Formats: sequence, C-alpha cells, structure tokens
Amino acid sequence: MKVACLIVLYNKLIKDSQAYETLKNTYLDLFFIDNSDQETYVKNNQEFANNYNLHYYSMHGNIGLSKAYNFFVKEAKRLGYDYILISDDDTLYTQEFLDELQDNLSKDYDVILPIIRDNILGHLVSPAVRQRKISKAIIGKPEGDFNVIGAFNSGMCVNLRCYDNWQYNENVFLYFVDIDFCDNNLVKNKLKTHVLDCEIRQNCSSSEPFSDQSLKRLYMVLDDAKKFYPSKFKYFTYKLFLVKRMWEDHKDKKVFKLLKY
Repeated sequence: MKVACLIVLYNKLIKDSQAYETLKNTYLDLFFIDNSDQETYVKNNQEFANNYNLHYYSMHGNIGLSKAYNFFVKEAKRLGYDYILISDDDTLYTQEFLDELQDNLSKDYDVILPIIRDNILGHLVSPAVRQRKISKAIIGKPEGDFNVIGAFNSGMCVNLRCYDNWQYNENVFLYFVDIDFCDNNLVKNKLKTHVLDCEIRQNCSSSEPFSDQSLKRLYMVLDDAKKFYPSKFKYFTYKLFLVKRMWEDHKDKKVFKLLKY
C-alpha cells in the first residue's frame, strides 16, 4: 500500500519540523504544503525540498487547513496513492507507530488512528471513544468494544476512497477540520476505524502558558466555531465549553473575555 504523508507548514522551515525529523527516511512519501506568507520561508523550503527530493507545494499565502487538505487529497489520488497520513509539523512519531501502522495497512481499514498524548501537560488527548455499554465518552483506547467519535487530524491515516463522495468544509479555516471529518464522514458514514496500541506525542497549543497570543488564537477558534455550528445555541454551548476548559487548565481571568465575543 502506498502512503502519502502530508505536513502543512506555516512560516516554518521544513528542517525545523519535528514531524519531518521523525518521519524522514521511512516508507512514507513526504509531501509539504506551505501556507507561509513570508517569502524567506517559501524560498528556503523550496530549496530544501529540491535537495532532498521531497514533494513541495507553496500556496503563496495562508489558505487554511481545509483547502490545503482538499488540495492534497486530489493530488494523492492523481498520483495513485492508497492512503494519506495527515500530520501537524510538531507531532513526534516513533518507530513503534511506523511499524504498527505498516502492519495494519493491508487490513482494509478506512481510518487508522494512533493514541495521542499532549507533549506539554502529559495527558491523553485523542481519540475520543464511547464504549458500547457506557454512554460517557473517554479519551484513549479502552478494553472491549468501543466506537470512535472524535480524533485529532495529526497521525490520522485515511484510505483515499473515503473522499470519493466527501471533502473538507472550506468554510472553516483552521479549526474544526478534524471535528468536521469525524462528525460528517467517520461517524456519519460508519467508516471502518482501527485505533493502534501505540502512542505519539503532540505539542498542543492549548496547553502552552496562557498569553495575549493565546487569547488571539482562541478568538480565531471562535471565528471558525461560528461558521461550523449552524445555530447560535450550539455556538454558545461550544463557547462555554471552551472557556471552562481554558479556565481549568490555566486559571487566567483573561479567558472570560471570550464570553463577550
């Protein structure tokens, strides 16, 4: 099975990507979509990709994740790949992940997921599953039967047939792309999903020390939430959830500014 791995960049050098460092020289074919809006990064990344025989596409500015993913899906199909692996640039992969993924590629799964641990706070963050005899959702891979109801994009390996009649919602720019896939494709279309036993690590921006930059990022999250959730009630419910989670993690009163947004 041929696997194309996508790493999306934004004002970052390929050589500084933790995902690249842990995935180079493997059976995966590496593709980079560069959303950088600073010419220095584009020029250096293009030269680096040429020197190391990497697939590289500059978007000449930040087109967001959903459009980048849709572009990549079409390109991977055109080039005859079977699966795509989606990755953030700062995800840390292991040989155990690569071996276990390779062992499962021939088993005809629609989606293959790793367990993801936050590299900053150390807790599990993906996937979200619901055990069939228990209604409450949990994070991780429990014993017994369960259904996946949510997962991070990074580390997600998807059979390209899953995109034959579905594409990412381009109304959302950066956030909710993973929720869109899980809600409107994985769960809705009952995709055959397998969770690996191994863990990978992800640097979650929501776990970084809270700052004015964090608040700016959360405003961007809410901008996408307004586009993703069709009703004011669902948007307000999500906003309360976000504020509650940020307060529990950081205990910074600035998070309550989000309630007025």
